[in-house]
Amino acid sequence: YFHNNKFSGTLPSEIFCLTKLKYFLVGGNTLSGTIPTQIYRLTNLVDLGFFENEFHGEIKIHLFPYLTTLKIVQVKFTWTIPSEVSKLERIEYFDVHDSGLYGTLPSQMGSLLKLGILDLSSNPALSGTVPSEILKILPLYKLNVSYTSLFGVFDQTKNYQYDCSFTDIEGCYFACNACPSTALRGRKCK
Repeated sequence: YFHNNKFSGTLPSEIFCLTKLKYFLVGGNTLSGTIPTQIYRLTNLVDLGFFENEFHGEIKIHLFPYLTTLKIVQVKFTWTIPSEVSKLERIEYFDVHDSGLYGTLPSQMGSLLKLGILDLSSNPALSGTVPSEILKILPLYKLNVSYTSLFGVFDQTKNYQYDCSFTDIEGCYFACNACPSTALRGRKCK
């Protein structure tokens, strides 16, 4: 863990020689620059976190097949979620709010069958519909798509095993017809 240590500068590439490393968290520092390509040597990572730093560029999350936790928050990446995201079969916590995401969500995210938390918020260039496959993930209990350009309808005619009371859709274009929560039922934002 390298978080909250007041580190500054760039990530030294020597760190990425630790190929058996399972936890790589570098949040709460003033690190900057792009993520060195040598990071993809760390194929055993279970927990990956880049947050509250000045990183920029992109990251290929699908190259870390053992991840259970991904936290890419408050960085200056410009990246998309690739269709290969389906390789993250073990992912449970997927928090990428305010991380420079753009484009659309691939339907392959619906194959992340262990996913419990999905936070895509504060990525205004993330657009299109939320694929219905995502809403069918049984363990999913928290979905945050606030302040994105995502839109859609949580349709009561679909067989979603999802409790919308843990959904944050503020600042987006959603109608929530299936939600048990009166605060969200039929709500259209914006």
